[in-house]
Amino acid sequence: MRGPRLGRPPGGAGGRGRGRGPSPPRRVATPRRPPLGPPSPVYGDLVPDERHEISLPRSIGAVFLRENEEGRRIASHLRAGQTLLDLGAGTGLMSRWLARRTGVRPTLCDVVEYPNRVRSLPFIPQDDPFRVPVDDASFDVVLMMFVLHHVERYEDQGRVIDEARRIARERVIVAEDTPASRLDRAFNAAWDRLLNVRHGVPTPCTFRSADAWAEEFAARGLRVVHRETYRPTWPTLRTYPHTLYVLEPA
Repeated sequence: MRGPRLGRPPGGAGGRGRGRGPSPPRRVATPRRPPLGPPSPVYGDLVPDERHEISLPRSIGAVFLRENEEGRRIASHLRAGQTLLDLGAGTGLMSRWLARRTGVRPTLCDVVEYPNRVRSLPFIPQDDPFRVPVDDASFDVVLMMFVLHHVERYEDQGRVIDEARRIARERVIVAEDTPASRLDRAFNAAWDRLLNVRHGVPTPCTFRSADAWAEEFAARGLRVVHRETYRPTWPTLRTYPHTLYVLEPA
Protein backbone atom coordinates (compact mmCIF):
# COMPACT_ATOMS: atom_id res chain seq x y z
CA MET A 1 0.00 0.00 0.00
CA ARG A 2 1.38 3.37 -1.03
CA GLY A 3 1.70 6.13 1.43
CA PRO A 4 0.53 9.65 0.84
CA ARG A 5 2.24 11.51 -2.01
CA LEU A 6 4.43 14.22 -0.67
CA GLY A 7 4.69 17.59 -2.37
CA ARG A 8 7.97 19.17 -3.42
CA PRO A 9 9.69 20.77 -0.48
CA PRO A 10 9.75 24.54 -0.55
CA GLY A 11 12.93 26.27 -1.49
CA GLY A 12 13.99 24.59 -4.70
CA ALA A 13 14.31 21.18 -6.31
CA GLY A 14 13.28 18.06 -4.48
CA GLY A 15 15.77 16.72 -2.01
CA ARG A 16 17.19 20.11 -1.15
CA GLY A 17 16.71 21.39 2.31
CA ARG A 18 13.70 23.32 3.49
CA GLY A 19 13.95 27.05 3.90
CA ARG A 20 16.54 27.65 1.17
CA GLY A 21 16.02 30.32 -1.45
CA PRO A 22 15.88 29.62 -5.20
CA SER A 23 18.96 27.96 -6.60
CA PRO A 24 21.21 30.29 -8.60
CA PRO A 25 21.21 29.67 -12.34
CA ARG A 26 24.03 27.53 -13.59
CA ARG A 27 26.72 29.41 -15.45
CA VAL A 28 27.46 27.94 -18.85
CA ALA A 29 30.78 28.71 -20.49
CA THR A 30 30.32 30.63 -23.70
CA PRO A 31 32.19 28.87 -26.51
CA ARG A 32 34.56 30.93 -28.59
CA ARG A 33 33.61 31.03 -32.23
CA PRO A 34 36.46 30.60 -34.70
CA PRO A 35 37.12 33.12 -37.47
CA LEU A 36 34.72 32.98 -40.39
CA GLY A 37 37.60 32.30 -42.73
CA PRO A 38 41.38 32.38 -42.94
CA PRO A 39 43.11 35.76 -43.11
CA SER A 40 43.69 36.96 -46.66
CA PRO A 41 44.79 40.13 -48.45
CA VAL A 42 41.19 40.70 -49.52
CA TYR A 43 39.01 39.53 -46.67
CA GLY A 44 41.10 40.23 -43.59
CA ASP A 45 40.29 38.61 -40.26
CA LEU A 46 36.52 38.24 -39.95
CA VAL A 47 36.19 37.28 -36.28
CA PRO A 48 32.83 37.66 -34.50
CA ASP A 49 32.69 39.79 -31.37
CA GLU A 50 31.87 38.53 -27.87
CA ARG A 51 28.20 38.16 -28.83
CA HIS A 52 29.09 36.06 -31.86
CA GLU A 53 27.97 38.83 -34.14
CA ILE A 54 29.61 40.76 -36.94
CA SER A 55 27.95 44.07 -37.60
CA LEU A 56 27.13 44.85 -41.21
CA PRO A 57 29.42 47.89 -41.53
CA ARG A 58 32.30 46.03 -39.87
CA SER A 59 32.09 42.98 -42.10
CA ILE A 60 31.60 44.99 -45.28
CA GLY A 61 34.56 47.16 -44.33
CA ALA A 62 36.84 44.19 -43.78
CA VAL A 63 35.93 42.69 -47.12
CA PHE A 64 35.52 45.68 -49.37
CA LEU A 65 37.43 48.69 -48.08
CA ARG A 66 40.00 49.79 -50.63
CA GLU A 67 42.35 50.62 -47.76
CA ASN A 68 42.27 46.97 -46.67
CA GLU A 69 42.91 45.46 -50.09
CA GLU A 70 45.46 47.95 -51.39
CA GLY A 71 46.94 48.88 -48.04
CA ARG A 72 48.03 45.37 -47.08
CA ARG A 73 50.21 45.25 -50.16
CA ILE A 74 51.86 48.56 -49.30
CA ALA A 75 52.21 47.96 -45.56
CA SER A 76 54.86 45.26 -45.90
CA HIS A 77 57.20 47.84 -47.47
CA LEU A 78 56.93 50.31 -44.57
CA ARG A 79 58.22 50.32 -41.02
CA ALA A 80 57.19 52.07 -37.83
CA GLY A 81 58.49 55.60 -37.39
CA GLN A 82 59.08 56.35 -41.07
CA THR A 83 57.86 59.69 -42.34
CA LEU A 84 55.63 59.37 -45.39
CA LEU A 85 54.43 61.99 -47.84
CA ASP A 86 51.16 60.89 -49.43
CA LEU A 87 51.42 62.81 -52.70
CA GLY A 88 47.99 63.14 -54.29
CA ALA A 89 46.47 61.92 -51.04
CA GLY A 90 42.82 62.58 -51.84
CA THR A 91 40.79 61.88 -48.70
CA GLY A 92 43.82 60.60 -46.77
CA LEU A 93 42.01 57.43 -45.72
CA MET A 94 44.84 55.26 -47.00
CA SER A 95 47.44 57.16 -44.99
CA ARG A 96 45.33 56.89 -41.85
CA TRP A 97 44.98 53.13 -42.44
CA LEU A 98 48.74 52.76 -42.96
CA ALA A 99 49.53 54.83 -39.86
CA ARG A 100 47.36 52.58 -37.71
CA ARG A 101 48.62 49.40 -39.35
CA THR A 102 52.36 50.10 -39.55
CA GLY A 103 53.17 53.08 -37.33
CA VAL A 104 54.35 55.34 -40.16
CA ARG A 105 53.92 59.10 -39.76
CA PRO A 106 52.03 60.42 -42.81
CA THR A 107 51.61 63.91 -44.20
CA LEU A 108 48.98 64.50 -46.88
CA CYS A 109 49.56 66.58 -50.00
CA ASP A 110 47.22 67.36 -52.90
CA VAL A 111 46.20 70.04 -55.38
CA VAL A 112 42.54 69.28 -54.59
CA GLU A 113 41.14 70.00 -51.12
CA TYR A 114 38.75 67.14 -50.48
CA PRO A 115 35.95 68.18 -48.12
CA ASN A 116 36.03 64.73 -46.49
CA ARG A 117 39.80 64.72 -45.99
CA VAL A 118 41.14 63.17 -42.78
CA ARG A 119 41.69 66.25 -40.61
CA SER A 120 43.82 64.54 -37.99
CA LEU A 121 46.82 64.29 -40.36
CA PRO A 122 49.06 67.19 -41.47
CA PHE A 123 48.24 68.58 -44.90
CA ILE A 124 50.41 70.44 -47.43
CA PRO A 125 48.37 72.20 -50.14
CA GLN A 126 49.87 72.17 -53.62
CA ASP A 127 49.49 75.23 -55.83
CA ASP A 128 51.72 73.75 -58.52
CA PRO A 129 51.03 70.09 -59.45
CA PHE A 130 54.71 69.62 -60.30
CA ARG A 131 56.18 71.13 -57.15
CA VAL A 132 55.77 70.38 -53.44
CA PRO A 133 56.87 73.19 -51.08
CA VAL A 134 59.30 71.05 -49.05
CA ASP A 135 63.09 70.61 -49.01
CA ASP A 136 65.00 67.83 -50.73
CA ALA A 137 64.93 64.47 -48.92
CA SER A 138 62.24 65.72 -46.52
CA PHE A 139 60.47 62.38 -46.09
CA ASP A 140 61.61 58.77 -45.82
CA VAL A 141 58.96 57.56 -48.25
CA VAL A 142 56.81 59.20 -50.91
CA LEU A 143 53.58 57.36 -51.75
CA MET A 144 51.69 58.01 -54.99
CA MET A 145 48.50 56.01 -55.31
CA PHE A 146 46.81 56.27 -58.71
CA VAL A 147 48.16 59.78 -59.22
CA LEU A 148 50.18 59.67 -62.42
CA HIS A 149 47.35 58.81 -64.80
CA HIS A 150 45.63 62.04 -63.73
CA VAL A 151 48.47 64.07 -65.26
CA GLU A 152 47.10 65.48 -68.50
CA ARG A 153 50.10 64.84 -70.74
CA TYR A 154 52.32 61.76 -70.82
CA GLU A 155 55.44 63.89 -71.10
CA ASP A 156 54.57 65.64 -67.80
CA GLN A 157 54.26 62.44 -65.78
CA GLY A 158 58.04 62.32 -65.53
CA ARG A 159 58.05 65.71 -63.80
CA VAL A 160 55.86 64.32 -61.01
CA ILE A 161 58.11 61.27 -60.68
CA ASP A 162 61.18 63.53 -60.50
CA GLU A 163 59.56 65.55 -57.71
CA ALA A 164 58.77 62.40 -55.72
CA ARG A 165 62.37 61.23 -56.14
CA ARG A 166 63.64 64.62 -54.93
CA ILE A 167 61.60 64.45 -51.74
CA ALA A 168 62.15 60.78 -50.80
CA ARG A 169 65.16 59.82 -48.68
CA GLU A 170 64.67 56.07 -49.01
CA ARG A 171 62.05 54.98 -51.52
CA VAL A 172 59.07 55.89 -53.65
CA ILE A 173 56.00 53.65 -53.68
CA VAL A 174 53.67 53.90 -56.67
CA ALA A 175 50.36 52.16 -57.34
CA GLU A 176 48.98 52.64 -60.83
CA ASP A 177 46.25 51.46 -63.17
CA THR A 178 47.93 49.25 -65.77
CA PRO A 179 45.37 48.09 -68.36
CA ALA A 180 46.73 45.27 -70.49
CA SER A 181 44.12 45.21 -73.28
CA ARG A 182 41.55 47.40 -75.01
CA LEU A 183 38.83 45.93 -72.83
CA ASP A 184 40.86 46.64 -69.69
CA ARG A 185 41.37 50.20 -70.85
CA ALA A 186 37.66 50.72 -71.55
CA PHE A 187 36.71 49.51 -68.08
CA ASN A 188 39.54 51.51 -66.54
CA ALA A 189 38.45 54.77 -68.18
CA ALA A 190 34.80 54.24 -67.23
CA TRP A 191 35.58 53.51 -63.58
CA ASP A 192 38.09 56.36 -63.36
CA ARG A 193 35.55 58.92 -64.51
CA LEU A 194 32.79 57.48 -62.33
CA LEU A 195 34.89 57.50 -59.17
CA ASN A 196 36.41 60.96 -59.66
CA VAL A 197 33.62 63.07 -61.12
CA ARG A 198 32.20 64.11 -57.75
CA HIS A 199 35.61 65.37 -56.59
CA GLY A 200 36.29 67.41 -59.71
CA VAL A 201 39.52 65.49 -60.37
CA PRO A 202 40.66 65.55 -64.02
CA THR A 203 40.55 62.18 -65.74
CA PRO A 204 42.66 62.32 -68.91
CA CYS A 205 43.21 58.55 -68.59
CA THR A 206 46.91 58.75 -69.42
CA PHE A 207 47.42 55.09 -68.60
CA ARG A 208 50.51 52.99 -69.32
CA SER A 209 51.15 49.26 -69.26
CA ALA A 210 53.02 47.73 -66.33
CA ASP A 211 56.20 47.44 -68.42
CA ALA A 212 55.91 50.99 -69.73
CA TRP A 213 55.76 52.39 -66.20
CA ALA A 214 58.84 50.38 -65.22
CA GLU A 215 60.69 51.85 -68.20
CA GLU A 216 59.61 55.37 -67.23
CA PHE A 217 60.83 54.91 -63.66
CA ALA A 218 64.20 53.62 -64.91
CA ALA A 219 64.51 56.65 -67.17
CA ARG A 220 64.02 58.83 -64.07
CA GLY A 221 66.79 57.15 -62.09
CA LEU A 222 64.65 54.76 -60.06
CA ARG A 223 65.07 50.99 -59.94
CA VAL A 224 62.19 48.63 -59.23
CA VAL A 225 62.86 46.55 -56.10
CA HIS A 226 59.33 45.11 -55.95
CA ARG A 227 56.59 44.84 -58.55
CA GLU A 228 53.18 43.23 -58.15
CA THR A 229 50.26 43.19 -60.59
CA TYR A 230 46.77 42.25 -59.39
CA ARG A 231 43.10 42.84 -60.15
CA PRO A 232 41.43 44.54 -57.18
CA THR A 233 38.05 43.37 -56.00
CA TRP A 234 36.75 46.69 -54.68
CA PRO A 235 35.44 48.91 -56.05
CA THR A 236 36.26 47.96 -59.64
CA LEU A 237 35.30 44.26 -59.42
CA ARG A 238 38.52 42.95 -61.02
CA THR A 239 37.73 44.53 -64.36
CA TYR A 240 41.29 45.81 -64.93
CA PRO A 241 44.71 45.43 -63.28
CA HIS A 242 46.68 47.56 -60.87
CA THR A 243 50.43 47.36 -60.38
CA LEU A 244 52.36 48.24 -57.23
CA TYR A 245 55.97 49.41 -57.61
CA VAL A 246 58.50 49.90 -54.83
CA LEU A 247 61.28 52.12 -56.17
CA GLU A 248 64.70 53.12 -54.89
CA PRO A 249 67.39 55.39 -56.36
CA ALA A 250 69.34 53.55 -59.04
